[in-house]
Amino acid sequence: AFGESCGDAFYDPIADINKDQIVDAFDAAAFAICGMDEACCQGLWDDTDPCPPPPSHTCVELQDRITDTFGESCGTVGYDPVADVNKDQTINVFDIVMLALCEGDDTCCDGLWDTTDPCP
Repeated sequence: AFGESCGDAFYDPIADINKDQIVDAFDAAAFAICGMDEACCQGLWDDTDPCPPPPSHTCVELQDRITDTFGESCGTVGYDPVADVNKDQTINVFDIVMLALCEGDDTCCDGLWDTTDPCP
């Protein structure tokens, strides 16, 4: 797992001894200090994953929903409260601008995902 970090295929949270989200020389040094002392090595064993969970919803998914329902507003058949990011009751350029502020950061876009319906 050496050189691997959160999100990489071979990242191992157990090998990330100091839980800094990358398996590197600091983890190797911590392990080396134990040498062959089994009790010391057991003390390093921690399977807690320090990596944040992946976002539930991507920017592309939100962009598609905005694009598919652009121009719709409360009361129309195609209105999608998720695509109405700013909750102004119309899916318009302001929703696109809010999405653009995330600049492809899926975690940011996940934060914009809101199923609350602002329509009366």
